[in-house]
Amino acid sequence: MAAHKDCIAAGLPAPVPRLTEAEHAKLIHLCFDHPIATCVKCGRDYRVTELGADVLVLAGHYDRCPFCRADLTWSIRQHIAVCAVVRVSEPRWQAEVREALARARELRKAS
Repeated sequence: MAAHKDCIAAGLPAPVPRLTEAEHAKLIHLCFDHPIATCVKCGRDYRVTELGADVLVLAGHYDRCPFCRADLTWSIRQHIAVCAVVRVSEPRWQAEVREALARARELRKAS
């Protein structure tokens, strides 16, 4: 997965794959009671239920800021990688997400 040159110039992280329906379901089950993402542009924190409340959600993608439409996938994946609830309930999933984030960082460095 290659990063856009404008993203690299702006210092943004390399893109990560969108959340799957299964991942979204796990987030609803495990992280419903605490914020899972922060929008860098707006500075707002979001719970999983607030992201799903966006009327413009397209094709089951729950990874956009409801206010400015910024992609929150990186922030959500970082949450999964460090969340204590996920660590206790889904350690294998957390490890997979950590590996995916590490690969994305390496791709960004290589770009």
